Amino acid sequence: MKRVAIAGFGTVGQGIWQILQEQRERLAHALGEAPEVAAILVRDIGRSRDVAVPAGLLTDDPQRLLADGAIDVLLEATGDTALGYALARQAMARGVHVITAGKALVSQYMEELSALAEEQRVHFLYEASVAGGTPVIKPLKELAMLGRVHTLRGIINGSCNYILSAMSGEGRAYDEVIAEAQALGYLEAQPDSDLLGYDARRKLRILATLALGGTVLEEDIPCVGISRITLADMQALDGAGYAVKLLGSAGRAGDRVAASVFPWALPKADALAGVGGAGNYVEVDAQYLGRVGFMGPGAGRLPTAHAMVNDLMDAVLNRQPRTSPLGGAALQSLGGRQIGRFYLRGQGADKAPHAQPLGPGWLVGPMPLADVLALLAADAGACAIMLESLSE
Repeated sequence: MKRVAIAGFGTVGQGIWQILQEQRERLAHALGEAPEVAAILVRDIGRSRDVAVPAGLLTDDPQRLLADGAIDVLLEATGDTALGYALARQAMARGVHVITAGKALVSQYMEELSALAEEQRVHFLYEASVAGGTPVIKPLKELAMLGRVHTLRGIINGSCNYILSAMSGEGRAYDEVIAEAQALGYLEAQPDSDLLGYDARRKLRILATLALGGTVLEEDIPCVGISRITLADMQALDGAGYAVKLLGSAGRAGDRVAASVFPWALPKADALAGVGGAGNYVEVDAQYLGRVGFMGPGAGRLPTAHAMVNDLMDAVLNRQPRTSPLGGAALQSLGGRQIGRFYLRGQGADKAPHAQPLGPGWLVGPMPLADVLALLAADAGACAIMLESLSE
């Protein structure tokens, strides 16, 4: 019998428990016998929870999870990067497979943990770290294994997509929609990680590193979020035939990589332009296959837990390679040297190359991304939205 431990019993951890109980017969049929939950790591044993579990399974001692021979698989959903990293290293050292939903954990340590997993001959799987329940990481590994991935782009932050969709579809102001998104649980009380693009940058770092054959670091990805976009900006672009979306995008030409997280003005016929609400969509252009897309829920208890349980099945059945999926190419990031066309609003926007007025702003370019970032840094009220990348 495969014994598993759940580290973290918040929204995702409780979703894992729910699926393991509700699908026990199916799991037993697929795996030979149903996985047994041996322990659940929590911060507060006495706290009330949405699901009932035997009290004897709960522990606040991480070492109980990792006693020699106690478990075969660790399902890490703590939301604590330092704790998750320590648990992952200790688990792998004991021959335990590690499955995580922690995007910050994977982004910060994916090279180290992938190498350690290969050395220890265990699985390190993290489908739930990007796009929640939407299967994108596993197929992306397979695409990269069989040929070059040329580009990827996607809506990978459902909170920002919800906000932009509500502004464009309902004509509501940014601050009003932010308050609603927080009330609905799409945004935290401190929402900067989402609104400034940092969450999307972590996810893009993971996807780009897997897809492009070499390491792409967070610090090499220029990042602009949606916090400066006004309803007037969106209405002007809508009238010109564009929909505004926050995209993570990356492309490789030779050893050069152009990657960014940026608001984009997409033609309304573009597939990504029609993705509404809190949905995610990742599009990949790959050798031999061409362009394919992956669409689904970007977050939520059961979609995220579903991705982790699927990873659990892959680990138990050995359906994915135990070798590291990361390539060794020495990639050179273009960073601010990327060239594009933009919608700009703010001091100096009218002096940009080929400036043409549009609503409260200007359509400009071609120009280096570094110049756009400099304009944003100099003017706290400025806004920049990309129309076209000329670097890929």
